[in-house]
Amino acid sequence: MSGKKLFLAGGALLLFLGLATAALAASPAIKLLVNGREIRADVPPQIIKGRTMVPIRAVAEALNADVLWLPKERIVAVNSLHGIWGAMVDLDDQDLEDAVATVAQYLAFLSGPPRGQRLQDLVSEKFLQGTPTDQGTSYPYMRSAEVITPRFDFLDVVKLGEKRYEVAVREYSYNTPISTFADNVYTVIWETKDLGGQQSSLPVIDAWLNLASGEQMFIW
Repeated sequence: MSGKKLFLAGGALLLFLGLATAALAASPAIKLLVNGREIRADVPPQIIKGRTMVPIRAVAEALNADVLWLPKERIVAVNSLHGIWGAMVDLDDQDLEDAVATVAQYLAFLSGPPRGQRLQDLVSEKFLQGTPTDQGTSYPYMRSAEVITPRFDFLDVVKLGEKRYEVAVREYSYNTPISTFADNVYTVIWETKDLGGQQSSLPVIDAWLNLASGEQMFIW
């Protein structure tokens, strides 16, 4: 008798598991939409204990944000990289591309000047002379080894006028495991430079402005 009960109980358990599996299999997949666009993540959204779980990296990156995972600290850090001006830009504007490239070359120069690259070819005469302050003259390009920028993200760019742009950049320092970042805006203009005896109009950095500072989790 006990054998029959055990057999029946086992059969009921198998039937229950079979029905549960079939119900799960019949459930439609959960779609993930960000601003109306479907995002296909490596791990699909799931309902766990009545809560809908979505992969944060897929959502954050779709919103143009950084996602950093620090396993030792067990921290997931999300940092927005949204544009600060939200202005429409002309993607075919060659001057805009040159302005952004000039800022990238300048930041790369600070991390370690490439052979043959000169600072005076990347900045204006005014910028090279520094900015007078109450504590003396400030030279934005004179940075210590602790704050030289090894990595940066472009946040936004806006055209101010003919041959004049502002480029916003988030710059990260070397400190580990927590790295500081600063959001800076560089003004790029065109200035006549002497290149090998020839006068050429080149995009150069003419001004620098710090927008905000904060703490950013650091990862390579």
